[in-house]
Amino acid sequence: MDVPVSPQEPELVEHRWFKNEEPFELYVRRDLFLPNRVTALYVQGAKEVIARFPTPVRVADIGTGQGPICTYLGRREDVTFVDAVEPVEAQCEIARRNIAYHHLGDKVRVHHGMFCEPLNGDAYEIIVADVSGIGHQVAVNMGWYPPGIPTGGPDGTEVILPLLASAGGYLADGGYMVITVGIGVSDHEKILAAADEHFGGRELVAEQTFPLSAEAMSMLQKLDDPFLQHITRRGTRGTYRGEVYALSNPRNRD
Repeated sequence: MDVPVSPQEPELVEHRWFKNEEPFELYVRRDLFLPNRVTALYVQGAKEVIARFPTPVRVADIGTGQGPICTYLGRREDVTFVDAVEPVEAQCEIARRNIAYHHLGDKVRVHHGMFCEPLNGDAYEIIVADVSGIGHQVAVNMGWYPPGIPTGGPDGTEVILPLLASAGGYLADGGYMVITVGIGVSDHEKILAAADEHFGGRELVAEQTFPLSAEAMSMLQKLDDPFLQHITRRGTRGTYRGEVYALSNPRNRD
């Protein structure tokens, strides 16, 4: 999927997701999808799952965006290599720039394509899938998804559901698929039902509550998405919750 975006010059930005780790730098374009607090939560969950393996793991990063997760994981000793997939070519270019900047070309490959299609049937201990999973109206009106970046469709499920149906065939025996679910900003019940349909195991590995300003709440109240009822209101402000799940024992490996 090639989505036209207005080009901006990449900037080198320092990221520090965890207090006990050194910060690292990433190139980003601000007119593309930016790493954020949910990205850090997702990485927290992925780290917990990777730590379960006694030897370094092979990782597929589906929906890598500008490459924050594949770059972070590629720098770790408990990861042997990462195949990253991204449908927006402009984001692939920045991801490849980040891989080159961190000298990870022998360990991380960035593929332009959809879902697991470019992976050629390889098997992975970990599939990380921090893909578009926010309802379209929320994603656009909150400014989380810039123009030209595909969202998760009306209820935030259009990308994750077909991925859940197909990803099991790319997991190695004993492997995990790691997904993020936004409670209050997507139809999380539909996503979790699909996860249970396609996988025999589902475990919550990380969660965090994120604040919504009074201005954001005022805007969201004008939308008609049913899932917004799951936002927690605190006076004029509110919160939504991010949950990271480890899925195991895929029911369909075709």
